[in-house]
Amino acid sequence: MARRQRGVIRTWKAAQGYGFLAPEHGGEEVFVHITAVVAGRHRLGPGSVVVYELGRDAQQRPRAVNVRVGPGLGTPLRLAILASSLFLLAVGVISWLGLLPPWIVLAYLLLSGFTALVYRFDKRQATQGQRRVPEATLHLLDALGGWPGALIAQWALHHKTRKAAYQLTFWLLVGLHLLGLAGVVWVVGRF
Repeated sequence: MARRQRGVIRTWKAAQGYGFLAPEHGGEEVFVHITAVVAGRHRLGPGSVVVYELGRDAQQRPRAVNVRVGPGLGTPLRLAILASSLFLLAVGVISWLGLLPPWIVLAYLLLSGFTALVYRFDKRQATQGQRRVPEATLHLLDALGGWPGALIAQWALHHKTRKAAYQLTFWLLVGLHLLGLAGVVWVVGRF
């Protein structure tokens, strides 16, 4: 049995169904074809962490076989879940210390869940060619505190992750939200 290896997809041509991955421990890039993927095809793209066996094609070039997408802490979805969870945990601790009202944790959870559902609805509308949720509405929900749910939904659904302008606005709003929250905690902590 061949030894399993980990790597990261560097380039992926979805229309053609192939790309190249970089082995975790270095070395030359390895060709991977969609037919070699046995689990997780729907999540395959640049940045995907994969586990594979190294094979050879007819010309003896390296080729990935028995490819499985995920798991790995470095996947964008796992990082999104980790970042969102750490933020909500921090808000919980700050609330427990008395620097924020106790209901704020519940508010963040509810708003994050609602925001994730709105992103899911927008993704479904997009795939069906139906009327979309305006980006301004999505950003308003992000700015109001639903960004942890939005972050998870973006990577779980592969929605809005490749639009550079959208991501720039999203992260600016997250930063402004965090600054505002820090300001509130600072003011409450002084009194």
